[in-house]
Amino acid sequence: ISVLDGKTGQMTSRKGLKAFSIAAGLNGFDDRRYDPKVIYDPEADRFICVMLNSRDALNYIVIAFSQTNDPTGAWNFYKFYGNYKNDSTWFDYPTIAFTKDEFFLSGNKIKFAASWELGFSESVIYQIDKKSGYNGDTALTYQIWDGIGYNGKSIRNLFPVKASWDMTGPEQYFLSNRNFDVQNDTMFLIRIPDVISSGNTNLTMKVMQTPIKYGMPPNGRQPDTSAVLATNDARVLGAMLAYDEIQFVSTSVHPTNGSSAIMHGIIKNYTTTPTVSYADFITVDTLDFGYPNISFVGNGWGLNQALISFNYTGPNDFPGLGAVLFDGSQYSDMVRVKQGTGSIKVLSQ
Repeated sequence: ISVLDGKTGQMTSRKGLKAFSIAAGLNGFDDRRYDPKVIYDPEADRFICVMLNSRDALNYIVIAFSQTNDPTGAWNFYKFYGNYKNDSTWFDYPTIAFTKDEFFLSGNKIKFAASWELGFSESVIYQIDKKSGYNGDTALTYQIWDGIGYNGKSIRNLFPVKASWDMTGPEQYFLSNRNFDVQNDTMFLIRIPDVISSGNTNLTMKVMQTPIKYGMPPNGRQPDTSAVLATNDARVLGAMLAYDEIQFVSTSVHPTNGSSAIMHGIIKNYTTTPTVSYADFITVDTLDFGYPNISFVGNGWGLNQALISFNYTGPNDFPGLGAVLFDGSQYSDMVRVKQGTGSIKVLSQ
């Protein structure tokens, strides 16, 4: 984990994840840290960092809250055991967000000694009182939401909807879909209604349909090699709440050209009767896109402009980073933010 000076760009601190989180314990030979996530909380002027420790029976979630606004200073560390229900599952794929009062962490429970694709058990959400972490309380005040499903089937990958320009709350929203299906049009909007202290335990779910169908994306093609780049699946990978709507992005196969494209959608009336009022594909048939995210760049007058960023690769293009601007009605041409200089092949075939 590295810290850069915001004015000079110079690196002021750099530590391995295990060394950074040594105060959390879990410092045995088989303890390994990975999947770090860091977020800045402007309300508290603090930082929150999440990382995972090992897998199977050694799996823990490590959470750190900075004691001040200086990330090179002291932190308060906590940990949750991944197999908290003693059902031989561990916690994988952390995603994070926060509201004015709370911090939210979601992820997938995977069965021991199984792949993340085939060993999926369920997705869970940790709802955490931020103040208990910032204050360095002996234990965090938190609640776990699990057993989240529809028609007897667990919903996979609950991606938190993040605030675009102002603090939200007390409710927090999550998006999901049927990300492993070859073709589907189902979207789920999950709502946690209030803070832990309210005692409101009525998590709600709305089922919606997308105006276009999404599906499992193909792997990314590369020049000069048969090695392909994984795009994983069609899960939601970016979501933002902007004024009266939610905008989201996911990776999807394009129904016409067969490439890996970005699906961009808009949900209206999300607090009452949510509907996916708009959806379209961002695609170039000679390129494969993956791992999109979305950021609010609106003008503050109700025009919910968004910057959509993603990785790209293709049979004639080395892997790189691209972006398009959505101005509220149409997309800009793709900008190649960073062009690659070679194909990627670091795993054994």
